[in-house]
Amino acid sequence: MLNPIKRPVFSIALLCAGAMAQPATALDLLEAYGYAKQNDANYASALAQYEALKLDLPLAKSANKPSITTDADITHYDDEFTPDNKPSTSVDYERARLAFALNQNLYDRSIGYDIESAEYAVQIAELQLGIASEELIISTVTAYLNVLAALDNQRLAELQLQAIGEQLDLATQRLDVGLGTKTDEYDAKARFETANADLIAAQNDVVDTQQALEAIMNHRFTADPKTEMRILDNEKVSFELVSGDSWVDSVLPNNRAYIISKQNVERQRVEVDRAGDAYWPTVGLFGGINATDSGSTIAITANTQQNWNVGVRASMPIYLGGSIKLKQQRAGYSLNSIQLVAEQSRRDTDRLIRAARRAVESLNREIEARQQAVTAGKSALLSKEEGFKAGVTTNIDVLNAQRDLFRDGLEFLQANYNIVNAILILERSTGELNDEDVERVNSWLK
Repeated sequence: MLNPIKRPVFSIALLCAGAMAQPATALDLLEAYGYAKQNDANYASALAQYEALKLDLPLAKSANKPSITTDADITHYDDEFTPDNKPSTSVDYERARLAFALNQNLYDRSIGYDIESAEYAVQIAELQLGIASEELIISTVTAYLNVLAALDNQRLAELQLQAIGEQLDLATQRLDVGLGTKTDEYDAKARFETANADLIAAQNDVVDTQQALEAIMNHRFTADPKTEMRILDNEKVSFELVSGDSWVDSVLPNNRAYIISKQNVERQRVEVDRAGDAYWPTVGLFGGINATDSGSTIAITANTQQNWNVGVRASMPIYLGGSIKLKQQRAGYSLNSIQLVAEQSRRDTDRLIRAARRAVESLNREIEARQQAVTAGKSALLSKEEGFKAGVTTNIDVLNAQRDLFRDGLEFLQANYNIVNAILILERSTGELNDEDVERVNSWLK
């Protein structure tokens, strides 16, 4: 059954007016992801590794194709012959040789295993590239949302400082006319300095998150991120969850890490089969042409020789010191080990999928609760402010209500960012995370 998750409406305007305005040319998530995909070193490394491993398959297949080699040399000789009691005779000459050799495999089972193993290696490399792409999506979206969260924190810290400053002015005015106490003024002053320190920390956090996003994109902001970034529209965020354990069982085989563990098992089976067939013979065709051009020597005159050959070569191991049996045993143990790793991967993947789904469900309920907390906090603050004016509540009550409201507002906004990340993590765990998800998250921005 599909359970739609729809975000409740909330904005900073619930705390006070003056939400951050966004320009039409704001840096959206798709642009940030485009920069990251072009410039991220980890993804580029994974892509290069994939392109390199893809060549293993044609390299393995090349062993079934003929090979032709050539060998040539030219040698200078200086022969000198000195018979007894006679003058010596010397001859300078050169000998040139050119040879071509052809080899063609006719039967070699190990080449077939090389090809099969290379096919699995290419599939694994493609899956690893997919994992690198998933990680790039997660890191880019997280970095982008971290900047938005930091900007929210800074904006709320500014609003809190402003509100406490107004309360401090009010406490000072009441003290001047004899309606307040010095304690009220001290309390407000202490809260004001704390809020000022919080604002400084929030501003530093904006710079840190901005630089983290710039590092992923390898692109610097052209303006203040407060005016360049788009913001999350909480009302647009939506996702559908499928209930039931059968859903977990159906999506588990799509997880890339789990597929890699299964592919490693199949690749090791190839090695087991290879070790078991080590006694099979290999058969190959060979041939060649050899031409020699020699100069005159003391004994013979200049001549040219040519010869060619063709034949079939076969070889088969009979006894190699027991190494074949040992290799068979080792391959079997390695297969057992990799099968156990795959089983553990299946269990871990099952747990991760369930945990990711629970995280989305839990955050959905948390957002609803935090929205109610903000609504209640706003009412509580208004009540405390009215009570303070009437002399029923104290200045510290108003300050506490302000602190609680801003804290609840920040936690609400953070929960909305958290659920976006949780949705992407769930998509990754089910093997469904791709560039379309970046487009979808980008559509949730305004």
